[in-house]
Amino acid sequence: MERRTNRRLRVLVILFVIIFFVVYGSGFLKLGSGEFSPTNTPTKTPTEVPTKISTETPTEVEVPEDFTDDTTEVKPKNLIPGLTKVVAERARKFGNILSPICKPKEDVGEKDVVEIYQDADWNMDWDEKNFAEICRPYSYARFNMGKLFKNRKTVECENNTISSQKGIICNWYPMCIWPREEDKHVSATIKDGKFWKEKWTREMVDALENYDVLGRQAMFVDIGAGLGQDSFIAAALGYPVVSVEPLADAVDMFKRTLSFSNFMSRVLIFQNALGDHIRDASVNFRSDDRSLSTLLPYQDEEEEDEEEEDHHDKRHRGGVVVKQVELDDLLPAIIQQYPTADVAFMKADLGGSEPRLFRGAAQFLSYYEPSMIHIELQGKEMEVMECSSVVSIKSFQKLGYKVLYENNEGKLVSLDAKTTTPWVQKEVNMDTKRALILKKDKKRR
Repeated sequence: MERRTNRRLRVLVILFVIIFFVVYGSGFLKLGSGEFSPTNTPTKTPTEVPTKISTETPTEVEVPEDFTDDTTEVKPKNLIPGLTKVVAERARKFGNILSPICKPKEDVGEKDVVEIYQDADWNMDWDEKNFAEICRPYSYARFNMGKLFKNRKTVECENNTISSQKGIICNWYPMCIWPREEDKHVSATIKDGKFWKEKWTREMVDALENYDVLGRQAMFVDIGAGLGQDSFIAAALGYPVVSVEPLADAVDMFKRTLSFSNFMSRVLIFQNALGDHIRDASVNFRSDDRSLSTLLPYQDEEEEDEEEEDHHDKRHRGGVVVKQVELDDLLPAIIQQYPTADVAFMKADLGGSEPRLFRGAAQFLSYYEPSMIHIELQGKEMEVMECSSVVSIKSFQKLGYKVLYENNEGKLVSLDAKTTTPWVQKEVNMDTKRALILKKDKKRR
């Protein structure tokens, strides 16, 4: 009986072994051949991977605070060495938010940042020279700053050869400008003893004077500086200035203005056009309105007569080629020149290409987070630059800025997420430019 039982057990064991090899034997053979070795383990197809992320591209992407996906193509293209981890992460986030503002453009050519250094001839003794000689072959004006600063803040006068007294309000400085017939708006306004866009100049002065961040000095960044009116005022007040202007003639005039008043050390000048990609850019302007230059294609419907067109120097009618870079490309030089400065006010006046400036400024904006930015938008210009007014404004709202526009009564009115789109459709898409102020509470970096 016992033998019979043992025989049955052996039969069951043999059957179990046979069944086991039939079911699992092929897998063991493949394992031994290396087909399923750890280095050759097959991955699941994307459809088999469980995920909560939609494969559809959203119209507006909310970027999480801890975004660190190195495989995502965003601006900035190359992080500047030396940025802290916090600033670098913030730059990637800003790049994601700013990228949809405009249609992307590819870099063309090599990057060339043109930083203007102090020339040897700046050390000449201007005391013995006539103002007209200083500005020749251009024109000059008596730039009256006493009207702007009276009862507000004293301006240093020890470097002004007009007055040797210290601690008083300097009533005026000489300023190099275009002849009135070549610049009927900006130069003509200054020649008449006024300020170009005085309201925004006063906003700039207020922002600099009221800046209060421990351990930091207020700085003014002037993008599209032109003749340098606002840059000069900020320098006269004693603040560090970054001045960016693409036209060589305007930079030359501004250098002469600074050299007479001995404010060169307070202003860092770059002769570049700014955008969101590298290229040789054509700066265009009218022969009678030289300060109002633009990167938009040149159009002059008033000068259709060929003889009239031949009368003007073609260089004055556009086509002045300059090096365009991104604002981020200037950041290392700015930090080196002003290591303890912070942007209290930033003016961006590029004649319609402001959105592309900001697409190339993610690192600059993340590093400084300017307290106040002044820009102007106009719908047709945005279309030509292949940018969106609505997305531009909403992008700054996502970056934490309070967006205000100037209404018809001259008052600043706040825009929120609900009112932005209808306001843009009604106002910005018209022919008239609309001024915007972007405000942000300064945070310690």
